[in-house]
Amino acid sequence: MNAHITRQLLTGVALAGTLAFVAACTGASSSMNPTSPSATASAAAGASFSPNPACGGTGQPPCPTPCEVDPTLPECTPESLDGRFTGGGFQINTGNVKVTRGFTIHCDNLLTNNLEVNWAGGNNFHMAKNTLTSVVCTRPVDPTPPAAPVARITASAVGVCNGLPATINFVLEDRGEPGTNDRAALFITGAGSCNLNLTERPIDGGNIQAHFDQPHK
Repeated sequence: MNAHITRQLLTGVALAGTLAFVAACTGASSSMNPTSPSATASAAAGASFSPNPACGGTGQPPCPTPCEVDPTLPECTPESLDGRFTGGGFQINTGNVKVTRGFTIHCDNLLTNNLEVNWAGGNNFHMAKNTLTSVVCTRPVDPTPPAAPVARITASAVGVCNGLPATINFVLEDRGEPGTNDRAALFITGAGSCNLNLTERPIDGGNIQAHFDQPHK
């Protein structure tokens, strides 16, 4: 093979690699033939590339983290801490519906857990004991006083609402005393009128209190 042909082949290979790299960075199609004269001219002119919205560069917004793209990834679930939550109180839901609750919730099912919710229309949900799932206890804020290793719990459970099976997903967060900044969310799904959608917001009365866990015997 003569030197001229060898140089042409090497140039084509290098150009193909360059175009593939540019296409990967910009979101452009890599289906063009990199050895085609017209493709080479278009690439040089920048006419064949339509960049995707950029991120992470100078003056650009940061790129989303893998957990922001897919929070269900195993590494995106924070390690759950040990602790418990007690308290009660109420929130005013959309439509001026008063929702009250009382609870003793641990960050596991080794000790008894209770959660009761009542709202307008005579609706009552009572969690079945020790049915918590998807429990994650964290400490995103300082809940003192008193000192506690946790401040927030998110979990699911099953129970009975107006005498029929129902499920609940909830959030409780202690933001310190006197409790006016504490937050909660309650989502109940059941038969009939047993459906409650109380999005996370500050509580309107009562208190959510985080504690160190009780000894497990």
